[in-house]
Amino acid sequence: MANVEIRLADKADADAVAQLVFELFEELASPGDSGYQPQAVTRTARSLLEGGEPVWAFLAEDDAQPIGILMLNECASIYAGAGLGKLPSST
Repeated sequence: MANVEIRLADKADADAVAQLVFELFEELASPGDSGYQPQAVTRTARSLLEGGEPVWAFLAEDDAQPIGILMLNECASIYAGAGLGKLPSST
């Protein structure tokens, strides 16, 4: 991994984001038994990356090949007195 770059993903990256998330689901489940369908994961990724929700994906790439994903979403917190970022535990 000589040329790893991290950048904000956009809707054009939906397929790459979905593939990485789907691979994680498959790795965490029994072989071939995650219950997730690649098409459904891609639809969700595309919807979230269109920008209507306070959700961001950061894509790690090695020589322009996607190798990792970090999702960040905004949530509200009374103790913090405002909104804050949260890293979802599933990705």
